Amino acid sequence: MQARRNQCQPFGTYADEKMVGYVMVIYDYDVSEYDIWHMMIDESQQGKGYGRAALNQIIEYIKAKPFGDSSRIALTCNKNNYVAKALYENSTQKRIIAY
Repeated sequence: MQARRNQCQPFGTYADEKMVGYVMVIYDYDVSEYDIWHMMIDESQQGKGYGRAALNQIIEYIKAKPFGDSSRIALTCNKNNYVAKALYENSTQKRIIAY
């Protein structure tokens, strides 16, 4: 299997100079959509707005369509992670599909 180039971009989430989270953006050429993978905030840093800020910045990054011309954004989420689900579902970007 050949890996596609220009398909993914990792990002760190920082508070000052301390890394508090991580997220990966992947473009799926097979279905023409951007996937937000592995979005996570350190447990000790949750509830401080870092997740919302990171999500907003990732959406702005995706709007520039760095890998392909799609407006579709998808992510997966544990159905029992109610805080994360609420963040994604209440996003002003209704293009996000949470599973």
